[in-house]
Amino acid sequence: MSSDDHLLPRPRPHREDLPPAGADPRSPAPDLPGAPVRDARGPSGRDLPTHHPTDDWHGLHLPAHEAPDEVGRTLESADDALALLLGLVGRDRSGPPALWFVLLDAHDRVLPVVLPIPEVPLVADPVVASNLVHVLASVLAHDAPGGSLLVAYVRRGGGDRGAFESGWSRVLHEEAMRAGVRIRAEAAVGQDRARVVDPRW
Repeated sequence: MSSDDHLLPRPRPHREDLPPAGADPRSPAPDLPGAPVRDARGPSGRDLPTHHPTDDWHGLHLPAHEAPDEVGRTLESADDALALLLGLVGRDRSGPPALWFVLLDAHDRVLPVVLPIPEVPLVADPVVASNLVHVLASVLAHDAPGGSLLVAYVRRGGGDRGAFESGWSRVLHEEAMRAGVRIRAEAAVGQDRARVVDPRW
């Protein structure tokens, strides 16, 4: 078994349940205000970003998620990234298809920004991908220039590169290139297994 391929333990309690998706994801997107997250400081003691997108947007409910416990920690490997994502996704790995995003600064330190997108279509939607990347690029430009994204492709039967993971990866990479945003690593997370599918360490 490779270092980025893990059998997962049984689901454990999660911090909070994610609400269901909202209306048609192809509906027009309103302006997206910021929302506060838990106060956190990086290793240097300076304030880390204090907002992330959590309002209803593009027909999808973007739930406010608690900042990860590892805020300010520097990720040093693909294994570190996978462990972080697994801890955040928790029992939702056995739920409907979802995308999870975590933001890193230019030095691979974890920012207090976690964006879970529940119940995404199995077939990647370029419009949804474009709007997601646009929002995340704005947060990085404002709070962490030169930062990057961790992405988890989550579904019950996932855990490796399949049609769902490959399709969403392709459209997200296309939009990230247009927006000038780096995707630092991508992970496929399923109920029984998980692995980093595009390590860039």
